[in-house]
Amino acid sequence: MILAIGGDEMINNIDYTKLAMAYQSDKAEIDPTLRSQVWGSLLVGLSAFWCIVALFIWIIS
Repeated sequence: MILAIGGDEMINNIDYTKLAMAYQSDKAEIDPTLRSQVWGSLLVGLSAFWCIVALFIWIIS
């Protein structure tokens, strides 16, 4: 059977411990100040979007 480039050695060289630890470190705590700024920006952005949509509908009708 012909294996792809690297073959079994490439598969065996994967360090599963590093992969698992990297996955756990991705769950780092997010700064509460940054989180509130993001939610505030999202709220302002969505409000502006829907105001523009309402204004557009009002102008057309």
